[in-house]
Amino acid sequence: MQGFQITLMTEQSRRIEHQTATEWLLRVAKEVGIVGATVMTGSESVGTDGKRHSARFFELTDQPVEIVFAVTGHQADALFERIAAAPVRLFYIKTPIEFGSLGTAP
Repeated sequence: MQGFQITLMTEQSRRIEHQTATEWLLRVAKEVGIVGATVMTGSESVGTDGKRHSARFFELTDQPVEIVFAVTGHQADALFERIAAAPVRLFYIKTPIEFGSLGTAP
């Protein structure tokens, strides 16, 4: 199937509508019909504002987080529409991909 890989970057402590950004994005993705996602945490990043974000031993709230989706064009449009309407600003990467499943197991 042809579609897009959407990667959204945020921090562990960021909140959107009283939820963590990760929880909010996963909920919104499910609402627009996206069935899978991968959430990865990083040790360090530099944001679009030039500020350094990192996970420290005593403080993990500034830890970088990536949420990755493989989606159809319609799902990408619906996801971006919902994010654009929310009180948040998120950095994203949208890359054309081919995706699917392989193997015989259910």
